[in-house]
Amino acid sequence: MNEGKTTAIFAIVAAVSFGLAYWSAPRALMDEDALKTTVVGKAIFEKFDDPGTAQSLEIVKFNEEMATISRFEVAKDSETKIWTLPSFDDYPADAEEQIRDATTPLIGLQVLSVESVESGSHSLYGVVNPDDRDLSVAESGVGMLLTVKGAENQILASLVVGKEVEGAANQRYVRVPSEDAVYVVELDSAPFTTEFGDWIDKKLLEVRSFDITSIQLRDYALFPTENSYAMRRNFDADFTYQPTASSWSLDRLLTYEGATSTETELPPGESLNEQALNDLRNAVQDLEIVDVRRKPDGLAADLKADKSLLDNQESLRSLYAQGFIPQPVGDSYEIFSTGGETIIGTDDGVQYNLRFGESDASLGASTDDEEENSEQGLRRYLLVTASLDESKFPTPDLEIVPQTVEEMQAMQAEESGATESGPADSGPESAAGTGLGMEPPAEASSTDPADESTG
Repeated sequence: MNEGKTTAIFAIVAAVSFGLAYWSAPRALMDEDALKTTVVGKAIFEKFDDPGTAQSLEIVKFNEEMATISRFEVAKDSETKIWTLPSFDDYPADAEEQIRDATTPLIGLQVLSVESVESGSHSLYGVVNPDDRDLSVAESGVGMLLTVKGAENQILASLVVGKEVEGAANQRYVRVPSEDAVYVVELDSAPFTTEFGDWIDKKLLEVRSFDITSIQLRDYALFPTENSYAMRRNFDADFTYQPTASSWSLDRLLTYEGATSTETELPPGESLNEQALNDLRNAVQDLEIVDVRRKPDGLAADLKADKSLLDNQESLRSLYAQGFIPQPVGDSYEIFSTGGETIIGTDDGVQYNLRFGESDASLGASTDDEEENSEQGLRRYLLVTASLDESKFPTPDLEIVPQTVEEMQAMQAEESGATESGPADSGPESAAGTGLGMEPPAEASSTDPADESTG
């Protein structure tokens, strides 16, 4: 009895297996034919028809040489409505136009042809999903995953972009991640950039060179000691630009001998290198952001450090590596930098303090390419603070406002006395002349003008 049941079970399994094998092969062929008649010429994302509904864009790429996955995301904050870069510590993005340019090509994206419906062909066409959990580090043919989401975090469009179609301009193999079918579409992948600088306003300061009216240089040296760092000040120099004369003047020069500062003058026969100061103005205008790092916890907006920062060894190591060293100033600690400080003043009263840290080759071009390095300039860590130059806004002279009628009369009497010779009359006629609507005495109002003229 048991043997009969076992035989029957095997027979059923064999029959099911045979049926699956039979139906799988011809069905794939029928699906491809069906797809060609139903999707060719149609939009892949029919419900995504307005780029304004996009609230986030994520781009996932796989580096086959390094066997690493990189994610780039730009998203609109639901409360502030500001576009930010979550993959760069929520740095503000200048992304309104970029999001439109990146999402518009997905709207009405038509299928030109069906290339394959076999999952085994994905590597051939470069449409392997980089976000696949089963992705191997040795995987080849991995594409770029684009995902656009709406306000409710719903997916509006998701597409794996693969290789270019040989001999066809702007045509690529693509695949919807949840499907096996590989399509050919016309798609320019240029808007899908993951370069940080393409999504932000790269200008560090919105300052034009001719808006800069003052430059202050703080030259000092930081060097390691047995337990920490020590600082040696060299000089402080303050310069002001005179627009009418198109020249610079030296306002103050402090030199240091240990902790003692001495105000000095330029030695006889020496003058300012005005070309260098003008070049510095132009360099400030041209400063560009290439990357950002989040400021460590415990570091205030004015770059004063509290105890939580000093007790956090990881944050301190990060600051030290970037060239920023906390130093005691009075009862607190402030951040100083290995490259010194430059304070820029503008004609609208804003002062920018630029603290220059260490250079970072990882932010620039390869050190083997000297020509490219010279064109791109030196990449250096920088801390920037902004403050108000109160000297540009002197305290106005306030006019005293009388609080009572008596105070007003006294002020007007004082003013009339200042404009007339002799002291102001405090009699009835003076009161009538105040213009406060007071009636003159009866005897004065009954005086005959004729008698007054002949008297």
